[in-house]
Amino acid sequence: FITLYAVVFSLCFFGNLLVILVVTLSRRLRSITNFFLANLAVADLCVGTFCVFQNLSTYLCDSWILGDTMCKLYQFVHSLSYTASIFILVVICTERYFAIIHPITCKQILTPTRLVLVIVMVWLMSAAYSAPRFFWVKTFVNHLDNNVTETICAPQRNKYNSKLFDVINFVVLYLAPLCVMTVLYSLIAVGLWHSSRVLQRPCHGGGGGLCQRPASVRFKLDRGAPSQVSVHGTRINITYDNCGIRGANISMCARASISMRSSTRISSINRECEPTRPARTPARTIALCDSQVSVHGDRRPCVTVHNSSTSSSHNVLRARRGVVRMLIVVVLAFALCNLPFHARKMWQYWSPSYHSTSTFSKLFTPVTFLITYFNSGVNPLLYAFMSRNFRKGMRELVCCALRDPGGAKAL
Repeated sequence: FITLYAVVFSLCFFGNLLVILVVTLSRRLRSITNFFLANLAVADLCVGTFCVFQNLSTYLCDSWILGDTMCKLYQFVHSLSYTASIFILVVICTERYFAIIHPITCKQILTPTRLVLVIVMVWLMSAAYSAPRFFWVKTFVNHLDNNVTETICAPQRNKYNSKLFDVINFVVLYLAPLCVMTVLYSLIAVGLWHSSRVLQRPCHGGGGGLCQRPASVRFKLDRGAPSQVSVHGTRINITYDNCGIRGANISMCARASISMRSSTRISSINRECEPTRPARTPARTIALCDSQVSVHGDRRPCVTVHNSSTSSSHNVLRARRGVVRMLIVVVLAFALCNLPFHARKMWQYWSPSYHSTSTFSKLFTPVTFLITYFNSGVNPLLYAFMSRNFRKGMRELVCCALRDPGGAKAL
């Protein structure tokens, strides 16, 4: 048990401290979701600092040796970190739902200032919910046989209904949030799946919506002759006039007139290429709506139409899927790691077969605490395994710290 507790403490303390530093110092990780994850790491860091070894001491020592103040603080932080963690996970899930399913509403309602206020309210509500433990919990001195005494850290059962309180905790801080997050992440998954299907839909017919288009189309033009091409329903008219070539080393001028016509919009642009010294003019790139048209001024001009909107949409969709996948795994880890703790509580209150003095109960109780604390240590591992940006940020921070103790400020 000592080895397992030491491993969990190391993961909780050093892993979450690394997450906080990476999100704070790395510019690429400064996003709303990562800001929430940094707050989750703060809650998990508190678990490693105030709960892990304190809980271990209750099973290694015959008496509580840390004093009455640490007894109250241990119980308070244990409740605070758990409550803040579940609230932060719900806030992250809600923010992702609005950002992906209702992006316009998200930008109007969930402004950065309001999201910061939400996080502040989460911590204040969690602290208020956990504050009564300062009054319920204290150290007791038990007098045993042979004039032996022991000090224990435990709540005063006569000041509150522990059975009702633990049932409310199970419903309000476990079942209900998990149900809400299950519904929202299911809606997010459906929305992402629908967006993927729309992006992959071939561009046939006059229907609207996003379509799968080629990344680029390249074709050649004859000098002075207008040409028209159709790229998946978008007509591109290009007239390319050559002013003439007087010699191999003499400059060449070109005039390109380009227009695009689609079912929803018409764009046109005229561009004159300035005379240049080489016989081959560099490629000119013209942005038209969601595409780029490149005019290559060689002897037989080439025009390349680059479709940038589709590839950009695919990249955004892929990034969103990766973030949502990681968040779902984080929620599943929270649910699985905290289930044994709540199951033990319900078994303790509702099953006549439970005996607190039995060997199984004495072994099962610290195991449930250990699994609960392991959840606070596993989150940094999930970020590292499932997020390329987190991996890169962690690697850069560690490398900078090893090379130069002050180099981390430059990230």
